Amino acid sequence: MIKNIAIKKFRGLEFEGELKKFNFIIGKNGSGKTSFLESIFLSTLFLSDVSPVDLSSLVNYSLGSRGSILPSYSRLTSSEVDIDDQKVYFYKESEYTISVKVNENEVAKINLTFLPSLQSSVPVIQVEKTTSNSVKKIGNSVYLSTYFDKQEDKPRLFKAG
Repeated sequence: MIKNIAIKKFRGLEFEGELKKFNFIIGKNGSGKTSFLESIFLSTLFLSDVSPVDLSSLVNYSLGSRGSILPSYSRLTSSEVDIDDQKVYFYKESEYTISVKVNENEVAKINLTFLPSLQSSVPVIQVEKTTSNSVKKIGNSVYLSTYFDKQEDKPRLFKAG
């Protein structure tokens, strides 16, 4: 269970606080509720041993959940998310590359690429793991169900931690 979280500049969001067993996230439209959850989701992905292929799929799914990937990706800036005693840094190196560090060690690069299609190019996120994760896992095992990647009509489960 995540106990403490601090979010700095993730899509303009600033938050620091302690989480309990049950938490309610309320607020007006556009106040940052989804950004709060996405910061936790994306950060915990890089604190897990998810394979690079599955990591790319999950990041694409997360960033594409609001529609097009391109606007979501372009709104990401250099930011920091502290979950308990783990620090995840997202450093925007360029318009197309974000370096991800966990406790000062680079673990991945998120690259925005464009695939050619019949009418235009399609933006796609590719995640390249630069090191194997040797960080402390967050709490108990977490299962991420991905409904976009079903096998035999059952959701595929990823064990993170």
